Parts: sequence; structure tokens; C-alpha cells
Amino acid sequence: MGNNNKADRAFSGRAAGCVMPVAKGEIVKPIKDKILSARVETEFFDDVNTVANMENMDRAAFIVAAVEEKMIRIQYPVKAAAKTYTPDLATHQRIDSQRTEVGRLMRDGKWRTVPEIQEALQYPPASIPAIGARLRDMRKPKYGAYTVDRNKRQPGLHKFRVTK
Repeated sequence: MGNNNKADRAFSGRAAGCVMPVAKGEIVKPIKDKILSARVETEFFDDVNTVANMENMDRAAFIVAAVEEKMIRIQYPVKAAAKTYTPDLATHQRIDSQRTEVGRLMRDGKWRTVPEIQEALQYPPASIPAIGARLRDMRKPKYGAYTVDRNKRQPGLHKFRVTK
């Protein structure tokens, strides 16, 4: 137990149903039994041999590396990336139009709330989140790198001003 060899270290064998840390000898048999009881098709062994050869590894080393990688993935699962939303042409045109109209109104440097912008542009109330997004767009270099100042009027209500 005193050395640092992975195989000799005591560990908690969750896979074997152990709760307390156990020595290597107490965990090996249940793990081996579990591995040997797994149903594996013979084509799998052919695939393992093929891939191990491609990786210039012997079969045992390849299997150990694959099991270690799987254990890491179980400990640190990688979350799947969200699907990327790709807007259609009509959506691009609508957003570009909103960006142009919001920008034209706000470049005068006057302070306005988002509802005031919505009223001035005669947008429906449902477009309030989109107006906030267009104000954020104006900060981006590809849309002019404007300074969008925000002044809190009351909880949940801000006035915005756009300056260069």
C-alpha cells in the first residue's frame, strides 16, 4: 500500500459494489467477473486488433487505454454542444432591418428606454427583447463599435444612449 503504483493503491470499488476503500486483491475478482460476463461479438475482437495495429499498439495496451479513456469520460462527462441555430434569409433581413432602424434612431445621442424605442419605431411589444439585442449588437466592431451607455432609472427599467 505504501507505493504509488496504480494497481497497488487502495480505492473505492463502486463497480464491484464496495462502499469502503479496499485492497487490490479484494476488488480484482469482482471486476474480472464483470468484464468476463460482458457479451462481446467476435467481430469486436477483429475491430480491436485492426485499430490497435493502426495505433501501433498491442491489443492489451489498446484495450487498457480505451478503458482508461472511458473511465475519464464517466468521471468528467462532456456535455454535448447545443445545436447551432442558422437563421434563414428572411430572418437575416429582418434582423438587419431592425439593427439599421434602431441604430438610426439611437445615434442621435438621446437617452431612451427600450419601450420608448419600441414606440418610436412603431414595433409591437413582443419586439422589446429584439431591441435590446440590437443595442448589444451596436457594441460589436462589425456593427460600428458604438458605446452603448446604460443608466438605471428604476428596478428593471434602464435608459440607453448610443455614442461613437
